[in-house]
Amino acid sequence: MKKRWLFVLGLLTLSMAVSGCGKKEETTSTSSSVVSSAAESETEGVSLSEVEVPADYVPPTTLADLTGELDLDKLVTLGEYKGLELTKEVVEVSDADIDASVTDALENTYVEVDRAAENGDTVNIDYVGTMEGEEFEGGSASGYDLQLGSHSFIDGFEDGLVGAKKGDVVTLDLTFPKNYTAELSGKPVQFKVTVNKVQTTSKEISEEWVKANTEFESVEDYRRDIRVNLETQNNAEAEDTMEADAWKMVLENSKVNDYPEEMVQYGRYYYDQMLNSYCTQSGITVEQYMEAKNLTADDYEEMQTAYAQSMAGQLLVMAAIEKAEGISPEDEQYQESLNELIESSGVDEDTFFSYYERFSVEQSLMLERINKIIIDNAIITEKMVEAEETETSAVSDTAETDTESSAAAETTEDADTSINKEVLQPID
Repeated sequence: MKKRWLFVLGLLTLSMAVSGCGKKEETTSTSSSVVSSAAESETEGVSLSEVEVPADYVPPTTLADLTGELDLDKLVTLGEYKGLELTKEVVEVSDADIDASVTDALENTYVEVDRAAENGDTVNIDYVGTMEGEEFEGGSASGYDLQLGSHSFIDGFEDGLVGAKKGDVVTLDLTFPKNYTAELSGKPVQFKVTVNKVQTTSKEISEEWVKANTEFESVEDYRRDIRVNLETQNNAEAEDTMEADAWKMVLENSKVNDYPEEMVQYGRYYYDQMLNSYCTQSGITVEQYMEAKNLTADDYEEMQTAYAQSMAGQLLVMAAIEKAEGISPEDEQYQESLNELIESSGVDEDTFFSYYERFSVEQSLMLERINKIIIDNAIITEKMVEAEETETSAVSDTAETDTESSAAAETTEDADTSINKEVLQPID
């Protein structure tokens, strides 16, 4: 339930994003009639770009709070959402797919060896970093598995452990690169490293490896189980893609006649919250982010406005379908779904809602119900395809791109301060 809900949450949030945070000439828009040119659209005689979010703005907790007394019949011309013709394309599992899974398992299963470490080996280490005799934040760890030659730590660290054996204590005098964090850039540092294990991986699968590392007794049984799991995974991914395609079709079939100011206002607020959250997690300011992506205030305004309009449009379509179907977050089925979701999270309700906004949870669960109505009433053709035959839908493209950004914001490679990484990892 939890994994499924997270997909729906992503579908709702990411399909709302009509562009990523890049230069405005690089942004793209969906073809849905729900989303027209933000620059040309107006709501109640006010340009969408002029809708402001007050400093004391309080976001809604339910869609009913947001829609209030709005006349949905006037605002939304709801298109066909039943009887859609959909294709569920399930990717076939090939022997190469199984081989890749086996290789991945081999590469991630360590075998301890009694010899000096070589490039390609994985050493389990404890390390303590000091600068001018004092330990510094993020410079120490215990029980860390480091693959030598992976270049995941600063220059000289991994090379200095080649030749070390279990139990060795190695002192490394190094210098942080100039493009590191402001506090560490170009600074000399010393690491005291204790080697706990020298580990390697098996190059080929064998009956012995299978018996030692899996619940199976033979390579054949192990590969058969991998195939079953991959087929299950591919089927689930096909269903997710089909749902994304179906929702896109519903949006394309519908038309939003007006964008209420309060809904656009919420969309702008949500966009700001996502970007601020992304920057906080990345250890940078919004100003640093915008500078790194070469964004002007006008660029940001344009993207925020387009996102807000898209969000408002999709929420209006959702509300219209809920009204047409007579479903609501107030009914028993919703409460059952919410209780199941909270129970599956392993935390109590208060803790759960300290992690997730009530509004986002409500819309995710309601969109899941809407999607079920759409799919249950669709005409579905199932098709088995080879991997190269599959095509990603426009909504899936948006979700794939924006999932990496979390807040409709691209990876900030140029402004990466590495604060959220192991402090020893280099800047990309």
